[in-house]
Amino acid sequence: MFAKVRVIAEQAGDGALLLHSADELGGYPATVLHSMRAWAEADPDYPLVAERGTDGGWRVVGYGAAVAAADAIGQALIERGLGPARPLLILSGNGVNHLLMTLGALTAGVPVAPLSVAYSLQSRDHARIRAIAELIGPGAVYADDGAAFGPALDALGGVTAITGWGDRPGTETIGDLRATESGPAVRGAFGTLTPDVIAKVLFTSGSTGTPKGVLNTHRMLSANQQMIRQAWPFLAGERPVIVDWLPWSHTFGGNHNLNMMLVNGGTVYVDGGRPAPGQFAQTVANLAAVPPTIYFNVPAGYAQLVPALEGDAEFAARFFSRLRLLFNAAAALPAALRSRLEALAARHAPGRDIPVTSSWGATETAPAVTSANFPFTDARCIGAPLPGALVKLVPVEDAYEIRVQGPNVTPGYFARPDLTGEAFDADGFYRTGDAVGFAVPGDPDAGLVFRGRIAEDFKLSTGTFVRVGAVRTALLSSVPALSDAVIAGENRDYASALAWLNPAEARTLLGRDPALADGEVITDPDLLRLVAGALARHNESHGPAASVGRLLINSIFHRDVPVVEAAIFFIATCIALANLAAFAWNLLIRTGAERRNATERSAALDIRTASIDTMVGTLSGGNQQKVVLAKWLSMTPRVVIFDEPTRGIDVGSKSEIYTLMRGLADSGVAVLMISSDMEEAIGVSDRIVVMREGRIAGFLARPEFSEENVMRLAVGRRDLQAAEAVTC
Repeated sequence: MFAKVRVIAEQAGDGALLLHSADELGGYPATVLHSMRAWAEADPDYPLVAERGTDGGWRVVGYGAAVAAADAIGQALIERGLGPARPLLILSGNGVNHLLMTLGALTAGVPVAPLSVAYSLQSRDHARIRAIAELIGPGAVYADDGAAFGPALDALGGVTAITGWGDRPGTETIGDLRATESGPAVRGAFGTLTPDVIAKVLFTSGSTGTPKGVLNTHRMLSANQQMIRQAWPFLAGERPVIVDWLPWSHTFGGNHNLNMMLVNGGTVYVDGGRPAPGQFAQTVANLAAVPPTIYFNVPAGYAQLVPALEGDAEFAARFFSRLRLLFNAAAALPAALRSRLEALAARHAPGRDIPVTSSWGATETAPAVTSANFPFTDARCIGAPLPGALVKLVPVEDAYEIRVQGPNVTPGYFARPDLTGEAFDADGFYRTGDAVGFAVPGDPDAGLVFRGRIAEDFKLSTGTFVRVGAVRTALLSSVPALSDAVIAGENRDYASALAWLNPAEARTLLGRDPALADGEVITDPDLLRLVAGALARHNESHGPAASVGRLLINSIFHRDVPVVEAAIFFIATCIALANLAAFAWNLLIRTGAERRNATERSAALDIRTASIDTMVGTLSGGNQQKVVLAKWLSMTPRVVIFDEPTRGIDVGSKSEIYTLMRGLADSGVAVLMISSDMEEAIGVSDRIVVMREGRIAGFLARPEFSEENVMRLAVGRRDLQAAEAVTC
């Protein structure tokens, strides 16, 4: 299944080491498009991509149809003035149309810049989108839903807008582009593509400022897939099938996974779910409907998947029925979670070896640099260098910084020569800022282990050096009831953790939902007793550098529309409940006034229903949220508190609720939003108040907004000014 690992290690001076595979990198086509077209010619009807339609069925596009659509869209983009210097900006998330627009642009030599959906739907001023557009000068912008993405499209001013659907005057649709007859222009553009042509501009998170655009060349994308194919030779003998939610605006989903399907003739089923409250059920349904042959996820996703598999033997048998490989990336998979995955595979696929493996890379490396294509026991293992990658290990504290050269490494950042210069060392190696160590000292064939981000590590007041990544992974492994954690404690006597609860694990441990008190903080005595015991055992088995002296657990439970209201009330009645006096005459309800109010409120909030006499419980989650909002807005309040207003609802409903909140604020209503979604809080708010231990930890004005500043206040790593001074 896997190729044998053979690593050559050499001294590089000043204690640094050079590692590379003994296997040379094989040949690869100029672009991944050439591989896709070869598959289309050989088997045009084979499915390339599928997504759920409005009727719940799968909308499937085959390889031949995808190539035809790419040629037509590419021709249309050229006719509209797009080219190497005028990229295509994509705002919407994963989907068939997103992929076809991407393939069309790449075929025509037009770079593609896919952005995080949060930049469009969770932003009030769309400052990041406008800054990115100003930087790259797009020739056009695409968004699936013209209505939901309307404010973001408006923010881009005169940039030509293309949509998938939605009534938006003055825009074209992808259907218009697909109706274009392909001609010499697009064929000529494709024929002149070379490996060094820019294929994508991928923007990093930008949590502390404007995102930077990482240049991804066709060479990077094509070479990286060849590197992976040599480590995973089984890909040459079978066409992979994946069910994947990972965003195509990020390198893991958009390069590693999607390109693997294009190069190996595979099929990607777009998963509309994700590991978040109210959305993971969709993932389970999709995996049950289409068992994958390779499964990709991040630790938070596996933390949701494992309890679902353990609790449903039929689902587990279906999931493992043709699975070859479980793959984790983005962060280390806790050892306990990995062990449970291995146990599930052994139980439901006896006699078949289904590895739980990992890799390491970055947006700047397209992304894979190492691969754990061999058995390992340390959950932090990221494997050994892939063929073609040259890894430099530079000593730092008790670990090494990992740096990279190779055909998969970016030439730099879009229009930022300053950042490009800072990103590479004097020998031309990309500086990653990640710390690694040897899994087995003196044996490079045993691979490397991830030790965390160097910038995140700190020292306690005792002088003990804390590797944050290692502490986080060990804590999550020791306490399965936690889904994620942030580690803090710089210059303190001990490390502390702010952690988030894994609801599925908590229910399994307790046999019920844990109790909440004072909002979102967990105070359930039975759960705290179990967690305290697990934490004590963790601290006993780890030294001071990995011990956690204080743990605060935050809930991620979703409080839906009250069950009684959802079950027994019509929309009209529910909306009137908060202000019955306005519709009463003596002891009777004036049904005419009640219905007029419900009709007006339903229209204002775009509650999707055939009638105001519909039972609330039959509506979608997003529309149920709107009914609750309509109920309280009937009182014409001066202050409105939104507690997790968008959790578990679709992106279109989120956009509408954000617009409503902004409209209330503009009309003079004070709007307070309580949100555990940091991107949402940063994107929507005018001011952020961070609470810690029941007290206000600090205030942030919009110019100070960043994930780093919010978390410093949340976990108590000193006051903001002092923390910034230390960072500088």
